[in-house]
Amino acid sequence: MKKVILDLDGCLYNWHEAVYDDYSRRDKFNGSFREFWIDYIPSLSKELQRYIVEIPIYYAAISPSREVLDFLNKIKESYEIYYVTSRPESVRLTTEQYLRRYNFPYKENLIFTDDKSSVARILKVDFALDDFSSHIEKLSKVTTAILFAKPWNKDSWGKYPTARTFFDVLEFMEVR
Repeated sequence: MKKVILDLDGCLYNWHEAVYDDYSRRDKFNGSFREFWIDYIPSLSKELQRYIVEIPIYYAAISPSREVLDFLNKIKESYEIYYVTSRPESVRLTTEQYLRRYNFPYKENLIFTDDKSSVARILKVDFALDDFSSHIEKLSKVTTAILFAKPWNKDSWGKYPTARTFFDVLEFMEVR
């Protein structure tokens, strides 16, 4: 059976939308999603950025889309799925509960690390999906890495295989 690494935030889970919605709802930000992630968040102190990443509710606030669930159900017969995330260890329980609640296949294959390329090399994965260019750059040295198109990685579109939808990901993975 083939193996695939899937990133959670920005790919399977819309963490960025959860944070943006919360900030917009509480009148802390009044602008577009793109402006929020391209201009506003980078302008915050590193300490505040780290604080935001540690807030557990942001990791369970949004249900997975039908597209995500269909995608996972489509690949689970052909691929052993590994969820490899850069989330902080402090949200492990929230993440495990989320995967169980929505019945993600292979939910036991959850790995927290910033070194995704080492995981890909050790597991000998066939594909990896991520939304961060820096991860894709390293992953592309050990497997076929697919960039999930987002506003913060626009400079890398086309530099790596780039998917705008999960249908595009299936095409790259040659899943029928």
